[in-house]
Amino acid sequence: MFYEAYLSLLLAHLEKYQFFDAYLFLANNHDEIMRNYLSKLWIDSLKASLEAIDMTTMNLDVI
Repeated sequence: MFYEAYLSLLLAHLEKYQFFDAYLFLANNHDEIMRNYLSKLWIDSLKASLEAIDMTTMNLDVI
């Protein structure tokens, strides 16, 4: 139950900021140079987004 809440929070967060759509775009991009630049941007954005994830919904489940 505990991990299910964290996984749900993570998936909702990634969907909110459209990381899945961006990943699909990267996977379908055939220009190697553009894919490398966009991959670096995607990874940096993912790291920054995960650092700023809102944990208040997790705290509500604990109370």
